[in-house]
Amino acid sequence: MLVIFNIILMALTAFYGIYLFYLRRKESERVKLLRQQERFMGNLVSEYGANENLMEALENSMRREDTLYNHENNKMLDALSDGADSESGEYFVRHAKNSFLSLLFALCATIRSYGDSVYDGVSLFARNLRYIKDELRAALLLSEEKKYQFSGLDMLSLLPIFFTIPIEDWARGIDDEMTGYYSGIYGIVTLLICFFVTIGSMWIISLMEYDSASNARASFFGNLFLKSGLFSYLLDRHITRNYSKYLRLNEELKKMSVYEDIKLFIAERIGSGLIFMISVGIAMPVFLTMGDSGTDSFPVFLAVLPAAFLTGFLMPKIRVMIYHYRNKNRMMEETLLFQTLILLLMHYSEITVEEILSWMERFSDVFRESIERAVDDFSYRRKESLDRLMEELSYEPAVRLAECMAACDEIEVTRAFYDLESEREYYMEQYRQSAFDSLKERGAFCRLIAFAPFVSVLALRLIIPFVLVGLTELSGYSNMFG
Repeated sequence: MLVIFNIILMALTAFYGIYLFYLRRKESERVKLLRQQERFMGNLVSEYGANENLMEALENSMRREDTLYNHENNKMLDALSDGADSESGEYFVRHAKNSFLSLLFALCATIRSYGDSVYDGVSLFARNLRYIKDELRAALLLSEEKKYQFSGLDMLSLLPIFFTIPIEDWARGIDDEMTGYYSGIYGIVTLLICFFVTIGSMWIISLMEYDSASNARASFFGNLFLKSGLFSYLLDRHITRNYSKYLRLNEELKKMSVYEDIKLFIAERIGSGLIFMISVGIAMPVFLTMGDSGTDSFPVFLAVLPAAFLTGFLMPKIRVMIYHYRNKNRMMEETLLFQTLILLLMHYSEITVEEILSWMERFSDVFRESIERAVDDFSYRRKESLDRLMEELSYEPAVRLAECMAACDEIEVTRAFYDLESEREYYMEQYRQSAFDSLKERGAFCRLIAFAPFVSVLALRLIIPFVLVGLTELSGYSNMFG
């Protein structure tokens, strides 16, 4: 009857594998969209050079390639028609498929508002479009490296659990004594361990590989438990008593955009632990009755429950650790986005620091709260808002941008950001190197993690039972001849 238990665990693993396949499809679609964007921007430069009418150039470029990307372009055209400051314009920037679409929208919106001009003998539109293409091509190179580093790892971690039944049949055919281990409490517990190791390794690999997995807010259990007034009240009291301990963590969580606040994070940890423990507590007694577990199963059952709680309790923490590892690159990526955005805006005499900050607010994620406060305070406390922004950003390239904005009180915007292009080139190269190194480190770590299910299945379902049977027989022989 334990075969049914095994099949259920394999089915659950297969369902999670289907989810990973869905993530891989989304990643493939993301890369395909980037390639279509690169072709579209190349067409847009030539079309704009031919007629110098932006809207007509956009429409002609869309006709040259009938792709899924045109659906996003139609949204952008509608937003441009309504204006950059309209509700649809702000919504498009916030919810575009990627940052390159948002940057293209910002470029087109500024051209429509302030017109085009010639800078160093080149159209400002064509010059600024080149900056966006540079970042897009860097993203494509990183996507290729990611595909190389993580290729096949999800399947490597998925497959071993499907060999538990063949391994068991083969082992029983060699020695009938193996049946006692596979049919008893040992068989149930080791199957659970192999299952959780498999799901855990696949989950960690997905967080390391797929942005769509790591960027999703995972707070289902936390929100569920916070609906209880008593639980929420007790949690508030606990946080208040340990305020200094949780204050810094709360700020880090907000910067990483993982959980809304520390309260939700703690609730998610407790909720996940309880749900895991309850699920195992319900499932194990059912399947214990299917096997020859005997009277020794109750102590093991009591030991498994806290282990299940600890597993669920640690999962949100592991998620935050992975986010923290990736956050440095996200700060660099967002700062490069700001630099590109300012390069698109700085050459127009009508542009003000307040408008630059307003555009940065629309594009911000990691630094969103700091920039939102600066925008809110800028109109009546200009200097103080920028000074506080410099203190809160705590990342040197981003602080440098705030310093340049503060310098605009004395000199014009173009002169304040005079050296921005060379700085962007330097930080772009630094970001590429850091991102490639990070991908290699993550790939090496995930290759190690991907072998964990194989090792657990081989050790727990084959090697250890054979060793135990061998030791039992050896002990029997010793007693017989002793």
